[in-house]
Amino acid sequence: MFRRRVAVTGMGVVASCGIGTDAFWDGLCGDAPEGDRRVHDFDPSPHFENPKAVRRSDRCTQFAIAAADMALEQAGTLTADSFRRGVFIGTGIGGIATLEEQILIRHEKGSRRVSPFMVPMMMPNAAPAAVSMRHGFQGPAENTCTACAAGTHALANAARLIAHGRCDVVLAGGSEAPFVETAIAGFTNMTAFSSVGISRPFDAERDGFVMGEGAGIMLLEEWDMAVERGATILADRLTLRDLLDLGAAFADFDPTGLERHSLPVYDDVVGTSSVLRLHPDARKVFDVFRGITLRPDDVPLDVIDRRGPIDESVPAFQQMAYKGFPVRPLIGEAVPATTIRASRDRFDAAVLVGQLVTPMPRFEFDDTLGDRVELILGEDFGSFLLAPRDLDQVRAVAQAALGAPDNLADEGALAPFDGVGYGYESARSDQRGLPVFDPASASAATTGGDPSTSAVSFRATRRTLRIKATTFDGRRPDGSRCP
Repeated sequence: MFRRRVAVTGMGVVASCGIGTDAFWDGLCGDAPEGDRRVHDFDPSPHFENPKAVRRSDRCTQFAIAAADMALEQAGTLTADSFRRGVFIGTGIGGIATLEEQILIRHEKGSRRVSPFMVPMMMPNAAPAAVSMRHGFQGPAENTCTACAAGTHALANAARLIAHGRCDVVLAGGSEAPFVETAIAGFTNMTAFSSVGISRPFDAERDGFVMGEGAGIMLLEEWDMAVERGATILADRLTLRDLLDLGAAFADFDPTGLERHSLPVYDDVVGTSSVLRLHPDARKVFDVFRGITLRPDDVPLDVIDRRGPIDESVPAFQQMAYKGFPVRPLIGEAVPATTIRASRDRFDAAVLVGQLVTPMPRFEFDDTLGDRVELILGEDFGSFLLAPRDLDQVRAVAQAALGAPDNLADEGALAPFDGVGYGYESARSDQRGLPVFDPASASAATTGGDPSTSAVSFRATRRTLRIKATTFDGRRPDGSRCP
């Protein structure tokens, strides 16, 4: 199905660290605000017809209306038909302040004193309904109520409305005003708040979230319509802070002597579909940005299975081949303990293998092995781990046996395991496109060949990282043609 391109042409924000996009950004870049994360300087009256209309709107709705006004002001005059303009605003708990207030009124003054506006003020879809009525948007007015992900879900759903042709313009984002005693007590008793006042959801030391309030609204618009009316396009792809602003890494970059290269690719077939794959050598380009100094394909591995005949040992070295290791299967006599043998210079390679073996293997050094690493599967061998065990744990065991060599890699310098055996060729593939290792084939070594006729262009700018396939000739890395 053809999908239309989506542009961002307006933004508005109400937050504790700033109201308006400029103030908000300055607040994010400055010191953290003292006290709680309430919006203390917010005046809703400029965004409503009269004080009565303000009183009949929950604070959550007031935030959304103010942020939507800002987004529309930045976007300029819209040309889309009103029936093709939508609103999609997410919230976690909606007008909870109104609900608590009216419950207290009922207890103190009786049921007849409960406001007839309580229901339209407290319901989660109050914000998109109010915004659509204020600006005459007669298309879909919808709400997502998915806790902390509500605003993100709203943006994604709004983009789909435009991409699939249901709307031409959608105001989308999130709004929240949860600072009421009942909500605070509930989150406190479930120990959801951070004890140190820092929200860091992806940190290993995370201990909860920090409650805040406010709204963030974007105006999404069909690309061609935005261009035709001369709108300023702020973004056309929403990413994780534009890949954490990759270009900042090039702030001090000296372009003198800059060279242009291409990343090799090859055409392959998965089932009935043709796919474009990066050549193994291309992975090393991205390793530079990730600080990776060692990958599985840099570790020639002998898997020595001493538990039985070769046909029973095939799964063992096949799994390591899937992980990306150049594997050579060998057979020997039975030994009690699973052991990894390597030279002292290949300490990090031994650790890389040890992260996948359970139970924890023994480590022995043998400087006669050169670059190769031996994995000897003993009678105690359990399995290969889907995800690697803790790096420090394996290093400690290896260091006790091998010592601490001078070339010990820094923390985080080892590649994560992809679970895809790139760099290996076989006669067939399974349904997921993973290579199927054939023990009857000549070898399991990485493939060679000159893929110079295949290329992927690579471009890094301050705000974007783009990878674009340009040409390929239908050959695998070893030079053979795909069927």
